[in-house]
Amino acid sequence: ILLNILTIYLAFITYTNLIKPTNELPNYMNYLRLTISFIGFINSISWISIIAEELINVLKFISIFIDVSDTILGLTLFAIGNSIGDMISNITIAKMGFPLMSLAACIGGPLLNLLLGIGVDGLVVLLNSSNGINELKFDLNLTLYISIFCFLTNLCFILVYVPLNSWRIDKKVGLTLIGICSFGTTICIL
Repeated sequence: ILLNILTIYLAFITYTNLIKPTNELPNYMNYLRLTISFIGFINSISWISIIAEELINVLKFISIFIDVSDTILGLTLFAIGNSIGDMISNITIAKMGFPLMSLAACIGGPLLNLLLGIGVDGLVVLLNSSNGINELKFDLNLTLYISIFCFLTNLCFILVYVPLNSWRIDKKVGLTLIGICSFGTTICIL
């Protein structure tokens, strides 16, 4: 209770002295604003990291409890959770009148996640290895092969069909892409 009262008091002091005034502040107050903003940014990243780690721990416990593989968990729950923010921002950008930017983000975002995710993760694992391992080995199971095949099928479909369709992406293209993805995910789950 004491910590909550202290936090509310400090927030009130910060609001009345830094945020509310509209007149020109002294120079040191601007530096204080910048410092508080930076601390808030670091604090929000820390909370996101803590909550994401606990969410992953809970989902991992549930997957062990009901005997679901990590690959299936990654293809379903983690993929959906990772893509919802991108989907909302891409829809918003397209509705604002920038469909090409939205389309580029649909392809560029997952590609960046794929390349940087595997690249940086592999680099961190290799740099942290204390026994001098110079390569990162992992097993590809059938589920990952099916997922990669469906992903490449979607990309090839876009590459071939969209130019033949006068560079238009209509409902037929969207339904086909969703169908291929849903089919691959269903096969992987089964």
